[in-house]
Amino acid sequence: MLGGLVFGDLADRFGRRLSMAFTMYATLVVSFVSAFSVNYTMFVCLRFLLGVLQQGLQNTVYTLVIELYQPQHRPYAGVIVELFFSSSIMILAGLAYAIRYWRHLQITVALIPMVTVIYPWVIPESLRWLVMKGQTEQAEKQIQRICKTNKIPFPDEIWAVMKKSKRVNVRQKQQYNVTHLFRTWSLMKITLICGYLWVTISSTYYGLTFKVTSLKGNPYLNFFLSGLIETIMATLCLPIMNRFGRKKPVVVGLIFCAVMCLTSGFFNSFTSGLDKLVTAFGLVGKCAGSSTFIIFFVYTTELYPTVVRNVGLGFGMFWARLGGVMAPQLNQWISVLLGFDVIYLFGTLSLIGGLIAFPLPETHRRSLPDSIEEEITLDEGGLADIANTNMESKLGVDEVTTGMEEDNCCTEDV
Repeated sequence: MLGGLVFGDLADRFGRRLSMAFTMYATLVVSFVSAFSVNYTMFVCLRFLLGVLQQGLQNTVYTLVIELYQPQHRPYAGVIVELFFSSSIMILAGLAYAIRYWRHLQITVALIPMVTVIYPWVIPESLRWLVMKGQTEQAEKQIQRICKTNKIPFPDEIWAVMKKSKRVNVRQKQQYNVTHLFRTWSLMKITLICGYLWVTISSTYYGLTFKVTSLKGNPYLNFFLSGLIETIMATLCLPIMNRFGRKKPVVVGLIFCAVMCLTSGFFNSFTSGLDKLVTAFGLVGKCAGSSTFIIFFVYTTELYPTVVRNVGLGFGMFWARLGGVMAPQLNQWISVLLGFDVIYLFGTLSLIGGLIAFPLPETHRRSLPDSIEEEITLDEGGLADIANTNMESKLGVDEVTTGMEEDNCCTEDV
């Protein structure tokens, strides 16, 4: 919860790469030290700190990845990140099965990410962030390296954008924080709706996970299978986002999840004989929740302008983690203490979420907004789509990838 807010603000103020470097290195250290905890209190405190750092790292990396690609390639970038996450679940299941002593397991888990220590030195800063912060000279150097690597001229359109950005940033040196998410009607609407949707999606997803995965069998195998399901759903999200965009899959996913939850609850009201149906509808609902979770990650990142993108995603993650914390408590209080099937609550929350998501603008094949003014234009449906001229279309994602491999630089539309 805290990591998204704290490091979201820091990433918007001081850059994506600096925030990524700090959270990455600190995570490696804290994760390794936690294996040598002398008591439970020390272990819990270190795990809390680790959670804060990892949430900050996740938000920063996701924002940077989305900003590196053209509109039509952003779904691929987002899904690939999710595939690494789901794959890590399956890997962790195998490690936990092979290494039963928790200290040895923790040391192993801490050492594996050591291969990423060079990332902050080879991954470039977001051009969007550089330009919006007035660091146009550094942005120009990165673009010039890209053009030199790919043997293409520096596009005149980008020169014009750079000159305009210099003039704008001379006049505007404003620092942005979480309060700016509520200073315009457009941003406030997006922030409030996203906050509710993140609570709903997260609590429903984890609530169904606790409810459905409390199945008999090998816990290591069950954990592995949960990662496999995540991988399959992430793969399916790619053609869905490319074909239907972001808004429609989120709306349909939430409503479909609601129907599955309510149907599962209905069959569960019978005393016996329908256990398989209850589990089946619950699993389908969990799959719908999982796919919505993945798509909404991409969607949230695209909704906010560059100046508050990381803090906006961090604010959403605050509510998502709150929903994750609430899920097991809701299962306990409502199901046990009140005698009411909590799946009805998840279904109702999802149905409401699907309905209130309608006012959100579609971001599919649209350039990312950089300023709050551009975000207002996006909300009104006026931002240029991918067919129009922008930096990505001039340099090309394939050329950018080549530039990253040879000169450690990349591009995005400014």
